[in-house]
Amino acid sequence: MRPHGVSELRAILARPLAAPADGATGGGYSAIFPEPSDNDRGRQLEETWASLVAQLREPVDSTLRGGMSAGDIAYRLGELVHGYFRTRGVTLTSFELRRIVVALLDNYRQGWPVLTDSTTAMAAAFAGTPPAEALVAFDRDAAQQPPSGAGWNGDAPSAARGPSVALPDLPSPLVSVVPRSEAPKSPDRATAPDAAAAAQPGPPAPAVVSVSAALAVVVPIVEQQRASAPRPPAPRRDILQWLRGVVTSALAGASITVAPTDHDALEQQAFDELFGLGPLEAVLRDETVSAIFVNGPGSVFVDRRGRLEPARLAFGDAGQFDRIVARLAERAGVPATGEREPLIDRRLDDGTRVIITAPPLAPAGPYLVISRPVTRTVTLDSLVAEGVLSPQMASVLRLAVRSRLNLLVSGAPGTGKTALLAALARVAAGESRIITIERGAELQLNAPHHIPLIVAGSAGIAPSSAFAAALALRPDRLLVDSVTEAVVPGIADAAWMGTDGMTASLGATAPQDALERLEAQLRVSDAALSPTEVRRRLARSFELIVHLERLPDGMRRARHLSDVIVEGDAVVSRDLFAFDPAAGRFVPTGVRPAFLPRVARVGLQQALLDVL
Repeated sequence: MRPHGVSELRAILARPLAAPADGATGGGYSAIFPEPSDNDRGRQLEETWASLVAQLREPVDSTLRGGMSAGDIAYRLGELVHGYFRTRGVTLTSFELRRIVVALLDNYRQGWPVLTDSTTAMAAAFAGTPPAEALVAFDRDAAQQPPSGAGWNGDAPSAARGPSVALPDLPSPLVSVVPRSEAPKSPDRATAPDAAAAAQPGPPAPAVVSVSAALAVVVPIVEQQRASAPRPPAPRRDILQWLRGVVTSALAGASITVAPTDHDALEQQAFDELFGLGPLEAVLRDETVSAIFVNGPGSVFVDRRGRLEPARLAFGDAGQFDRIVARLAERAGVPATGEREPLIDRRLDDGTRVIITAPPLAPAGPYLVISRPVTRTVTLDSLVAEGVLSPQMASVLRLAVRSRLNLLVSGAPGTGKTALLAALARVAAGESRIITIERGAELQLNAPHHIPLIVAGSAGIAPSSAFAAALALRPDRLLVDSVTEAVVPGIADAAWMGTDGMTASLGATAPQDALERLEAQLRVSDAALSPTEVRRRLARSFELIVHLERLPDGMRRARHLSDVIVEGDAVVSRDLFAFDPAAGRFVPTGVRPAFLPRVARVGLQQALLDVL
């Protein structure tokens, strides 16, 4: 029984050697372990051990640095060693497998020293004792046999001890015992001298291993042949076909395989690791995820349907994380060579925004944020289903769009402003010519008359010029994603001249904060305007504000739905609906909106009053 608190491996190494009976004699060392010159298995073990250390060093390092539990490490190393030796025709015993795993751990701890004496290293691995401090000395010289009564020195096997009590044979009606010396020889052995040769096993079947263990073997091999692979923008199917052939060859060479149900997963994960973004690809394929936040190799969070939650993934080690960050930076247009920029904020061709912060700006970095464009079709109804809006608030917004009011969507970054802009645009998408000004192709409207103007990355095109171009394109609806101070005067002038049906988004902490920021920018842009004129123009520019917030529970909510009025010497917002966190619901305030006459002009006054 193993003592409490002692590991199984320590218990095995600490077991005492058996001592034979006094005066025992028997065969020498060669009877137990054949001479090395005749021991083909010994040579196979030595040669395979040397090549294993050379070829599987990287998978072993990856396993030991991957943050796995001790049990998982032992299991994975056992799979690697077992599969590698079977590839070369050697089936290890459980004892040998344990000793090789221990030897690998020792080499890892010592920094993979050069093995100058493979025989000594192998003997130490299988004997379980350091070669320089052997616990048992084997002496093949018969002249040096110990005197009678001395302890066993390993040359002779223990003599059989007789029983202390001899019991007579009892007759049995079922079983008759024949003495060994009188037992007949086996007919097979006597008449079939070639039976042993016929019974020799064929090539061993590949060992079935897990996907992660197969990846550890396959990826280094595929990396060596990567130069011959089709490269993007080659069709994905061509790359997968090439990869499938290389993976099949690598598995066969290592004499390992995976379960039939795991083949697709192995190919996909190998593709992700070699050509994609590694473990991040799994969440990038999830359409419910709008953003990914990576705080390090073992800390990944996702924004799923407006709620921040930990992702069930991790990078194998810091090296893998750095490779993926470098690959992502290269996709964003940052050269792979040279010193990495401390801050990268770029958009990919599909509109995905990539933010990478690295040392010295982020000493413990790099950190990574991936914000995806809205790929799913967001509507006011879907926002109601997600709890962002109440049904009454969605009805007010529909009536506002149909009445061609100018709307402002405000909120902090990551609160869903772009998604709400897209939902508002879809209310009138079928009958309107929509021009959008965006920093990236995020507003995926799929409308027949949608013309996107992309400002970010457009050399020499100022946002104010883009706004003027949008007006020249004669829009029925004009959307501005992320208003800048350069665009505010253009919006105010257009609204003052009678342009309606505009919708814009702005970063702000509250509706009143948004109005104060816009007022300040308008005053700076046109010092000739009086304060009263500035306030009147601002109230005309935006008649309804939807303010979004992320609450402590991680959910996004439309915290305020407010109209805009001039009150005294200030432009103020008044809540029509507000979300009450304590009650967990949207509450109408009963305020009669200032834009009611504008709604009445198109015959929707009563419909608006019914939902307020």
